[in-house]
Amino acid sequence: MKWQPIETAPKDGTAFLAYGRHATDNGKHWQKGDHWWAIILWDIWREPHRWVFSKDGAPTWSEPLNWMPLPEPPTGDKQ
Repeated sequence: MKWQPIETAPKDGTAFLAYGRHATDNGKHWQKGDHWWAIILWDIWREPHRWVFSKDGAPTWSEPLNWMPLPEPPTGDKQ
């Protein structure tokens, strides 16, 4: 699994791991630590469609830049 550009992320309601940077006053200056990781998805159920956190459906803090698929869930007796 490798990070991919957000333009290639699924927009069918599939959750994935995203990486983004917090927006600044003009969006051009970033400081160390101004980034986030979260499990998000494209909200296909409400208008306008947008990136939302899979946990609660809240809009993302800023636009994600990259994404990667989530790993497969555990298998076996202890799920």
